[in-house]
Amino acid sequence: MPISGINQLRRDLLSQLVDTRLTTYKRVEKKMILTSHPYPDSELGYQGNVLNSMAKQFYERHGTKVVQQAYEVNIPTAGDLVMTTKYCLRYELGDCLQNRAPENKQLPTSLFLENNGRKLALEFDCNHCEMKIKLA
Repeated sequence: MPISGINQLRRDLLSQLVDTRLTTYKRVEKKMILTSHPYPDSELGYQGNVLNSMAKQFYERHGTKVVQQAYEVNIPTAGDLVMTTKYCLRYELGDCLQNRAPENKQLPTSLFLENNGRKLALEFDCNHCEMKIKLA
């Protein structure tokens, strides 16, 4: 038998297999059961990232009050937390408040970053080894 004939048989067999699977497949649908387990926080601000009505309904069903929508739809104000990170500039620059050696030079108490003309204040939570970036 020529190779082309074998390849044609293979294509026909595969086509029949696909047709059989499509006609005999039965989709099993499960009904979603809505729960109302309590959410750990009683209120959510913009950090909760609630952007649409479905998300808001979810949190309200779980006993949480949404006090602010997601950051993308709010007008940013001074003091808004932009990011919390384990990366610490004080540590990187050798001025960690927890492990400071006496001979290390001290950085100013207030540190800022600037991005596209917007000033960002740095706040250091040394007990949790975190740096918080807020709008200044």
